[in-house]
Amino acid sequence: KLAVVSLSILAVAALSAGCGSDSKKAAAPAGKKVVVKTVISGTEAPLSWVDEKGEKHGYEYDVLLEINKKLKNYQLDIQAVPPETQDVMMESGDAKVATGGYYKNAKREQNFILPSNPIGASNLVVYVTKGNETKYKNLEDVVKANLKIVPLTPNGGAFRIVTDWNKKHGNLLKEIPVQSGRSAADGVNS
Repeated sequence: KLAVVSLSILAVAALSAGCGSDSKKAAAPAGKKVVVKTVISGTEAPLSWVDEKGEKHGYEYDVLLEINKKLKNYQLDIQAVPPETQDVMMESGDAKVATGGYYKNAKREQNFILPSNPIGASNLVVYVTKGNETKYKNLEDVVKANLKIVPLTPNGGAFRIVTDWNKKHGNLLKEIPVQSGRSAADGVNS
């Protein structure tokens, strides 16, 4: 799995380093290597997050570090930013590579290189406390019981999935909770 993810991100990094109207903004020479600004979320534990000491962690971060070891002509400059900022940086050309749960939509297909098959797509899971396993089997059970739903990032795949689900289920959710300015600890404690 790591090899597939690595090769896919490597291909995107190599290809996208030359994409955009002004590739010199985000890709500049560093010795013999071209530096490629790469953004990860700073709040999406366990995928990627920044701890209280300002250090980056997570699956996506670890994969990018391994890719950096294998790149000969490129160096990924990995920066952690809020999820909303990732989109802005990619759309503006400030960053050339981003990690995250990016599901396809028309705008993204027009502007970015996306894999035809999602790699490492996250599952949406309903977590319940012991003793409630038979009471709540799906999202509809949770919504009808007025239980708390962890806020979603508005640019993430989970938000899109829940939004589509809500439309198909007669808008059972009056409002889909959206996160803003949350830390990794906030997400874990939700």
